[in-house]
Amino acid sequence: MNREPPFPPPRTEADPVSECVDSRKIGGSPATAWCSTAIDDQAWDDFLQSTPLGHFQQSSMWASVKAGEGWRPVRVVIRQSDQILGGFQILSRPRGWLREGFLNKGPVYGSKDPGLLGWLIELVARTVKQEGIDLLLSQTPDADQALDALQGAHGYAPDALTRIITATLCVPLGGHLPPVESRMRKTIQQEARQAVRRGTVVREGGEADLGAFFAMMCVTCRRQNTQPNPATEESLRRLWNAFHARGLVRLTIADCDGKPTAGVFAIRFGNRVTQWKKGWNEEFREKHPNTLLTYESIRWAEQQGVALYDFVGVDRPFARSIVEGVPPEKGLLASRYFFMMGFGSEAKLLPLGRVLIRNRFIRGVYRAALPALFRLGRSER
Repeated sequence: MNREPPFPPPRTEADPVSECVDSRKIGGSPATAWCSTAIDDQAWDDFLQSTPLGHFQQSSMWASVKAGEGWRPVRVVIRQSDQILGGFQILSRPRGWLREGFLNKGPVYGSKDPGLLGWLIELVARTVKQEGIDLLLSQTPDADQALDALQGAHGYAPDALTRIITATLCVPLGGHLPPVESRMRKTIQQEARQAVRRGTVVREGGEADLGAFFAMMCVTCRRQNTQPNPATEESLRRLWNAFHARGLVRLTIADCDGKPTAGVFAIRFGNRVTQWKKGWNEEFREKHPNTLLTYESIRWAEQQGVALYDFVGVDRPFARSIVEGVPPEKGLLASRYFFMMGFGSEAKLLPLGRVLIRNRFIRGVYRAALPALFRLGRSER
């Protein structure tokens, strides 16, 4: 790889330490790939927010949160003059005898230029080798199709090791649509009005409310038989501090009889508000705190002018049945999915996860074991 750029690199205060790792022409003009392990990168974050494929899990703010949990970030950004064309951020850490890496919601690109997409695939492979990553779990951006197809042609295998989110429910928003309230189920609207009449109050929370929210989040996780993520209140505070500093996080609390009862931790990034975490202590059910809280949060997102309110994650078979217009199996019509769909949400199938294994022998063993792994139900296809 070229170590010296063929032309002076653009430098910004937000990207003080980076190294040129490759260069070529894209669309007839010279472009350069820069690699950095710096935590903060304002220019990259701004690019992510400017493109429909951008996601906060590719941001340097997310890298700062995960660095506190032992993850090392490496970021490769392709620039053409003063413009970012695309790039990706990989987080890696040692796990036993190997080093694992995650490329979540990336690579991100601004155009589907075949030269750019192919270059990104090459740069991921080079970075995996240079960083000594033995196993890379990758999921391309939610609306991506081009890179997802390319990965399959460049040695990536289907993911049968983890249960990453491969489907979600989103409420479409925007001035071209009727007001979101009018698209909500009538019972949702009724419960929201009842909540107000019965004394439920929704307020914007702050750092002082994080402890109470984390406790409510843990109650919800136990009810759903899952582990809390973030796993500790300390991790939640790191997330708050990283995104709150740029005005991208909002914590809302529903109080019943003056007591915090439910909460929503939302991240606004680019053209989307993500309901990242929620919590409820299972009290005051008759006061409908969750209904009013979600109702208020979605209406707030609509006022911000974003395009989507993302509930983050449903079972893929359930989402597929909705997309295909087939009544879902009775067991899949869980109450929380029914609840979320009452706010006018639509099901979306996301790209499946893929795995890139550096060692050829292990890669062959893994591919041979794929049928058995899928039969065990470790992954949804």
